[in-house]
Amino acid sequence: MALDGTFKCFNHDFSTSEPADWQKHMGDKEHHYTGEAECVTCGERVKLDWKGKLHNKLSPNILCKGCREQ
Repeated sequence: MALDGTFKCFNHDFSTSEPADWQKHMGDKEHHYTGEAECVTCGERVKLDWKGKLHNKLSPNILCKGCREQ
């Protein structure tokens, strides 16, 4: 499969130009995310190492240690 679409997933050899198809792919297939992200509650930068399926969103909801412990 040629990866000709705007949205590309090399792990699953998938591409599309349709946002709805991309969102479905993200919810159907497991992906692994690493790096840094902002806590969705307070904005603090935290290290990210997350694996899973994204249902109805484009990124995982990341919480810092302080917000998780509240």
